[in-house]
Amino acid sequence: MKTKRIIIGLLLIILMVGVIYMLNQPNRGVVQVGVLEPMAHPAISDVTQGIRDGLDAESDINLSIVVKNANADSTVIPQIIAQFKDAGVGIFVPIFTGTSQATKNSVGHKPIVFVAVTDPVAAGLVNDTKSPEGNITGVSDLWPIGAQFDLIHQILPEASRIGIVFDPNDPSSAATMPLIREYASAKGFALVERPVHSAIEIASALPVLMGQVDLLFTANDVTVTKALPALVAFAIENKIPLFAGDYSSVQRGAIAAIGQNYYNVGREAAELIAAIHRGDPISSLPIRYTKGGDLHLNVAAAERMGVAIPEGVRSSAQHVYNEISEEGGQ
Repeated sequence: MKTKRIIIGLLLIILMVGVIYMLNQPNRGVVQVGVLEPMAHPAISDVTQGIRDGLDAESDINLSIVVKNANADSTVIPQIIAQFKDAGVGIFVPIFTGTSQATKNSVGHKPIVFVAVTDPVAAGLVNDTKSPEGNITGVSDLWPIGAQFDLIHQILPEASRIGIVFDPNDPSSAATMPLIREYASAKGFALVERPVHSAIEIASALPVLMGQVDLLFTANDVTVTKALPALVAFAIENKIPLFAGDYSSVQRGAIAAIGQNYYNVGREAAELIAAIHRGDPISSLPIRYTKGGDLHLNVAAAERMGVAIPEGVRSSAQHVYNEISEEGGQ
């Protein structure tokens, strides 16, 4: 009996120690992460996959991911944010500038990690990129603009006039056009600008550029990106080389880009999400700027636009595509 009482006593002590240990552990309850995609786009898919893989690699956190896509309809974005709020989402993750602005204006005090916002200060998301105030931090997707113009010089050494179609109301264009103008001038290019406000206007803007430019260029403008097949078809028909500032447009028919790696942008965002879940104050999590630099090259697009790619450029490309993925707008 005495031995039995001793064993029972030891078991009770072990049980009490276990209970005390559990009570002293920090709260690791499941937190929902709401990822808001503004549209279907390869770069956005890469961001989301980077977030998923990055969070999967964080073994000490307990998060569930909910992804919703607005399908290029800005009126749907507030609805998705409201759905996230009703579902008890704990960390909001909007992708791209307009989505992030809408989220900041609607969420209140819950943490926000924006992703792929070119200039978060100009967008009104933060005032200080090194010590974000309030409940918001995130990752910029500012791409290597100067290196892009150097690439164009390598491929088209005689070119001097660049036609660019952009939406001045697009937040990404608002942030990057001043930099594009600055770098183009510094690299010896003259810009011929054609502002548009819808995909329909792009069709009428392109013929005006005939005879005025040596090549076409598009950055990470959502309005223009949605109409990229029209630009590709125009460039092929008229043998005007088309270059891009984002790598997904190269897969779709632009000749080349030194583009941001959006998968890595998502991985960076995942690290911020994990840090917030662990309890790090947002003010201690500076805005992150990932390093772009991968050279993407579409040899099929170059051939059909009448461009010969120098061997030095071809051999240095990290990603080479041999077909146009969305020819004909498909």
